[in-house]
Amino acid sequence: MYKLLISLVIFTTSLTAIANTKNWSDLQSSDAYIINQKLEFSDRQRSFSINPNTRLVLKERTSLSMIKVELFKFDISAQCPSSDMTTEIQLVEVVQPNGKVITVGFDIAEDCTMEAFVEFVDLNTKSLFK
Repeated sequence: MYKLLISLVIFTTSLTAIANTKNWSDLQSSDAYIINQKLEFSDRQRSFSINPNTRLVLKERTSLSMIKVELFKFDISAQCPSSDMTTEIQLVEVVQPNGKVITVGFDIAEDCTMEAFVEFVDLNTKSLFK
């Protein structure tokens, strides 16, 4: 009985976290969001992580119609080890409430900007932000 109760609490907590998560389509420029998944970045000399519960401001949102991708640019200057750090795009899996997994590309661009590349078909799915 005790194990069942613990499992139920963990399951309910997970559902609450997913329910509070915003869809990619809901994210608006100039608003701040809390990330709910750890992201790790590295270049040739440095590495760093953005941990869950970190507050990030969405600086810009742009449609890249030719490649059917929405580009989200977040200010990570408070976390970034150096303003000249840039990284290659890494693919991050984002698990959806129905168990489906979408893939989002993340990188670090100049001036401590974290970029997220989301395919148009995935804009109405859950993001990594609440």
